[in-house]
Amino acid sequence: MALYKYRCRPSYFSDNLLIELFAGTTRNEAADDFLAAIKTLNAKITDRHEDWMNDGYSIDIATDDGILNFERDIWGFIFISATPANNALITCTDKLLNANSNYEKEEVDFEKYKNAPPQEGGRPGR
Repeated sequence: MALYKYRCRPSYFSDNLLIELFAGTTRNEAADDFLAAIKTLNAKITDRHEDWMNDGYSIDIATDDGILNFERDIWGFIFISATPANNALITCTDKLLNANSNYEKEEVDFEKYKNAPPQEGGRPGR
């Protein structure tokens, strides 16, 4: 059984891809497990930012193909994006997660994200 569930999807109102982890995100090992899953990209943490007031954090990760940002928000979701936008890096990351038994992918309809703001319980989306 997978420890994490995720979606690879566009950001709202954008063609830029991101990865949204929505199950297993409260595990203390979430960042370490993610780094292990993408180890073939030669991932290295370059910076970590704590958001104590909102019980969140973000980690900048340098890879051979660009920079990923791994961000856990106040609602317990984890968003992984590329900085600057790099759909090829997100697609590669998606393939690595999908091949890892710790991760289970949920397919999404990309059209749902093009014109509509997030609707799930009023929580903000990316």
